[in-house]
Amino acid sequence: MLVFAFIRLSKITDDPAMMWFATLVAWRYSRFFVLLFYFWRYKPAGCPPDRKFGPNDVTIIIPTISVSSNSHFEECVATALVNTPAAVLIVTDTRESEVEIYRRLENISRGASVVQVMHVGVPNKREQMAHAFRALETTLAVCMDDHVFLSPRFLENVILPFEQTNKNGNPRIGLCGTKKSVRRYKSSSSSLWQRYWEDFWNVMGALYLTRHNFEIRATNAMDGGVFVVSGRAFVILSEIVKNSAFIKEFTNEEFFFNLFGPLAPDDDNFITRWVLQLPEQYQIKIQYTDDATIETTLGQYPKFLGQCLRWARTTYRSNLCALITELV
Repeated sequence: MLVFAFIRLSKITDDPAMMWFATLVAWRYSRFFVLLFYFWRYKPAGCPPDRKFGPNDVTIIIPTISVSSNSHFEECVATALVNTPAAVLIVTDTRESEVEIYRRLENISRGASVVQVMHVGVPNKREQMAHAFRALETTLAVCMDDHVFLSPRFLENVILPFEQTNKNGNPRIGLCGTKKSVRRYKSSSSSLWQRYWEDFWNVMGALYLTRHNFEIRATNAMDGGVFVVSGRAFVILSEIVKNSAFIKEFTNEEFFFNLFGPLAPDDDNFITRWVLQLPEQYQIKIQYTDDATIETTLGQYPKFLGQCLRWARTTYRSNLCALITELV
């Protein structure tokens, strides 16, 4: 209605360009205030008196290919182990990387039989995740990137949405997303300009995730929907990702009328769409609490620019698929 009103006014005004600009501003901020209303209407899943799931019902999956250049890897795995999951599956690309992971984790995982390291032979995140999915033995699975850090009570809190059941007693939630924060990057450069430049991109990364948090919390409170559940860290029912049909489609996704593919990135977009289309009609929940918050590194120049490019490509690779092809 608002847009049609401005179209009508643009035909009778002396400055149509200004009218169209006013239309865009009105559309932008009307959407913002609607989302702001629902942002404050949001409620996280609470803890029932008789819980069915605990950390021992969860397997944590960490795909990685750049262990040698990842100075945060040990901390990432350590924060996962602090949450006492049933298992931690680390999947890498080559046998050499597998040996390197065992060497680097020798101190923190000593005596921890829950840590398993495996390789798939190719540097492909989807193939690595699929390999781990086949090995799942728990009811729930947490997938997280190798530069993500969990709070000590992360698992206790993030699996609460799966306590909700349908009339058959089965979990009503199939996929759960988290709140995200960016770790402050401390530059070691002696140049004032270089420190400013690095801090600038770190802030850009923080602003991106802040906007992401706002969007998913508001839309999830509005109608239970989200535009995507971030692949940085999410919880999913194991039965969904262990399914052979899922694994086949997940590792062979094509785009643009099946002319290009298979896709390696955009794994989180695929998983979100898949869950929404399942006949079980699983719902998606964002557990937006302090305990369910992950911390991650983001906004390091020039790596951040490459990430922005991949996000831009997602617009025509996956977003159009969701809106037009699969209608989710």
